[in-house]
Amino acid sequence: MKGVYKRIQTLEMALSLVSVEHEVSVATNAAAAQRIEAQLRAGDRVLEVGAYIGALSACLAAAHPEVHFLATDQAPALAAVGAAAFRAPNLEIARWDYTLKTGCPKRSFDLICCVLGTPTLAESHCICRFPVPHWSDPRESVAERSGALFDATRSVAHPGTRFVAALRLGTLELVAAAVNTARGRGWMLSWADQVVVPASASMDTDQTFPLLEWTLGEPASPISETDVASQVDELSGGRVDLVAGWR
Repeated sequence: MKGVYKRIQTLEMALSLVSVEHEVSVATNAAAAQRIEAQLRAGDRVLEVGAYIGALSACLAAAHPEVHFLATDQAPALAAVGAAAFRAPNLEIARWDYTLKTGCPKRSFDLICCVLGTPTLAESHCICRFPVPHWSDPRESVAERSGALFDATRSVAHPGTRFVAALRLGTLELVAAAVNTARGRGWMLSWADQVVVPASASMDTDQTFPLLEWTLGEPASPISETDVASQVDELSGGRVDLVAGWR
């Protein structure tokens, strides 16, 4: 997929690639935007990770001129296309490879978001169905891949920073692996919901994506899958049943 991103040179090419998953992209971004907007305060700094061309941040920046947005993606070509397409005084679009130890934004953010935008979490959905020999347990893949994301976001956050993410994780065990990886970095689950994308001409079945929010605090020990399911059920007000809906 990275090879495809490198060849994107225009806004039209970028939008054409997104159209492959149009329903999923619209539904997950809309749900994340609603959660983000409910918490924005004047003067906030918002970081989007895995932003593709930065369309979500651009829409939010237009609606909230009192908030500053930085949209980042690992692919230089995507960041360049977005920076040329979307311009606003309170919006920046730039490349940031969060898997590297250098080049991170030199500031702290009040809210961070990621909507199906990183290989760290996105590819775990595929690994769940088609195991890769490198990992004997799919949970190891989530822990290894998501660890870089939670480490990187912690480095540009402060106590109380919120992190909203829509994830491609298809089972309770993988959601629990992500939650526990986050706990080890101080990201404590503070809110939960899900996005259900109905079957359509381009999708044979409904697709469901966890929409979770973490708040940065102190690192904590892992908890059991049962406890993760109970916590998500409580935080979502009963809207998300990981045991019944994901097993």
